[in-house]
Amino acid sequence: MSSAPKRTSEPLPSIQTPFTAEQVREKLLFASKRGRMAGFEESPAEGLFTVAAHGQPFDGQLVGELSGGRLSFQVRMLRKLPVIFAVVLVLTVYPGEYFMDQLIPGQWGWINTWWWYGPLTVLPLPWMWRSLMRKSWASIDASAKEAIEKIASEVEGKVVPSAESQVPSVAQPTPR
Repeated sequence: MSSAPKRTSEPLPSIQTPFTAEQVREKLLFASKRGRMAGFEESPAEGLFTVAAHGQPFDGQLVGELSGGRLSFQVRMLRKLPVIFAVVLVLTVYPGEYFMDQLIPGQWGWINTWWWYGPLTVLPLPWMWRSLMRKSWASIDASAKEAIEKIASEVEGKVVPSAESQVPSVAQPTPR
């Protein structure tokens, strides 16, 4: 069980706004008190503010930073629930073998329970973990884009597509 994979979707858009950092915080704090900005934190450890980016099954945060009148965003996955989930997965494999051994006793002459139970339960774990991470990142990204639209309306800003998404890829020749 490795750490969460990096986000692989396109970069998030930014917001051009006429307000200062303090004004942006005030407007978003007001919106959060009115129930329009879920999970808003005005003084996080990094960035100007954070907003919840709901995922399925794991949640994330949208971190906003203001520089030069432009709000830029990063998404990060909250680590607490994936770590708990991984620990529970690992710790439930062996007790499951014990209970299965009680259901199919060794006196019946069958093969050892661990020979078939181990591969049946342990081998699918990496694929299941990868699937959970992909689903989580996809839903976190979708939620983050919705939150960016809400933030733009609150700070009277204009959503600007990311400059990284406008750069041609290496595979495409650049026009001369």
